[in-house]
Amino acid sequence: MQNAPDLPGYARAVDAGRLAVVKGLAFSADDRLRSRIIERLMCDLAVDLDAEMAADPARPGDGFAAALDALRYLADAGMVILDGRRIAVTAAGRPFVRLVAAAFDAYLAQNKSRHSVAV
Repeated sequence: MQNAPDLPGYARAVDAGRLAVVKGLAFSADDRLRSRIIERLMCDLAVDLDAEMAADPARPGDGFAAALDALRYLADAGMVILDGRRIAVTAAGRPFVRLVAAAFDAYLAQNKSRHSVAV
């Protein structure tokens, strides 16, 4: 979201009890699920996909098969441990956690990412 850039417009929106935003994007249920998965990876360095999917009705049809396939090369390099549908980032993989999280970014694969990407 972007706040209203002009102070009077911002103040009017706040006074009216509205959010003072002029543009933004709506999150889909899939966006929220992927966001939680990425957050768990970035914060806890681990995620259980089955547990996250059970807590959310937005279940991708492939069950994140493409993301798991994308992580296999990182597993082979010792950066992540894939235990069924549980993913854990190793000590060697910590500097590359953004690469692990990127496997779950649906917009990155479509070249529609709105943030910096890991190199």
